Amino acid sequence: MSDPERLEAMTRASAYVLLLFAPFMAFSVVADSSDWHGIGGPVFLGTVMAQFVAAVGTLRTSLDASLARRPLRKAWLVALAVATSAALVVAVTWFPGTLGPMPGELVLTAVVALAVGLAAVAPLLSWRVLSVIVLAFALAWGGVVAGLGHNQRDVVASIFSSVLVLLVVGFSMRSSVWMIRVFWEQEHRREVDARLAVAEERLGFSRDLHDTVGRTLATVAVKSELAAELATRGKPEAAHEMLEVRQIAEDALREMRELVAGFRAPDLEAELAGARSLLDSAGIAVSVTSDDVVLPAATQESLAWVVREAITNVVRHADASRCVIDLRVVSSPGEPSSDAVLTVTNDGAHEGERQAGNGLRGLTERLGRAGGALDVTRTGEQFRLEARVPFVKEPA
Repeated sequence: MSDPERLEAMTRASAYVLLLFAPFMAFSVVADSSDWHGIGGPVFLGTVMAQFVAAVGTLRTSLDASLARRPLRKAWLVALAVATSAALVVAVTWFPGTLGPMPGELVLTAVVALAVGLAAVAPLLSWRVLSVIVLAFALAWGGVVAGLGHNQRDVVASIFSSVLVLLVVGFSMRSSVWMIRVFWEQEHRREVDARLAVAEERLGFSRDLHDTVGRTLATVAVKSELAAELATRGKPEAAHEMLEVRQIAEDALREMRELVAGFRAPDLEAELAGARSLLDSAGIAVSVTSDDVVLPAATQESLAWVVREAITNVVRHADASRCVIDLRVVSSPGEPSSDAVLTVTNDGAHEGERQAGNGLRGLTERLGRAGGALDVTRTGEQFRLEARVPFVKEPA
């Protein structure tokens, strides 16, 4: 049982016990009083028990309705209104001594009857409506006491006691319902956060899988095509190319295991070397330039993913003859942070290359988490990808 379920079960049980207090109070009043006559006592006890049953049913349906579990059953509201009215009428009609001192027993029984009715419907009421109803009930009961011939002091005492009891009961019940709702909302929020975390983890895994396997498959395709061409011409280099294909497959298997284990992180230097090798194998002239600056590990990892995705796109989606990879650091004078800017430019871009695929969208999200940005432009047949990742300068 979860925390909200335990809290709701305890609150419901406490509320039912509170309602059960009313019949016991009525029985003790009737048993200890010598003012009841005729069948007034038994009839009053009967109406109080009927009100208790109606109050339990009303409280149950009002709690379910306030928590958006089930629709409100209005029949219980009608039954509660009839039973509460009957209990008040019987108390006032059969209770004697209206010309004597203040009838405390009458006030007690009437206020308890009103409190039971109010507690049963409190979950359906707002704080403002609840306050208005308490004040209206107290004034109405003060009018009844005044109509029975009691003095101003007794009327004020009746109003004050009614307000006090009804406020305590009504606001306690309303606060309990509010607390239950808060606990369920927190539980729902935790469930949503957990589902979002799982979805984010799946998205990250699929992104890593795309970036890792995509580059590997592109390399295998290029190497295999080259090996086939060499084998057709009877060149002995074909065997060397196929050995490289086997090595690439073994590396891919290792990367896949590391990816599943969650320990894989690409290395920028290794990615640049792999990009040069892949582009050379594809017959694409490549130029790699970079500033002589040591970048933080997190920045290198972000840029390594960019190199991997960009070179994969060059090989798979362009008829490129030349590719330029440029890595530089842009610093602002007096600022503690700098930007590592990686630019990959190639020719032979296709018309549909304007649209970002899954890989570029994944790069954008990955760089966004690192505070960076990705910019893609196409001019004629030239395609340019620029990744910018900020980092803090380390003190010299």
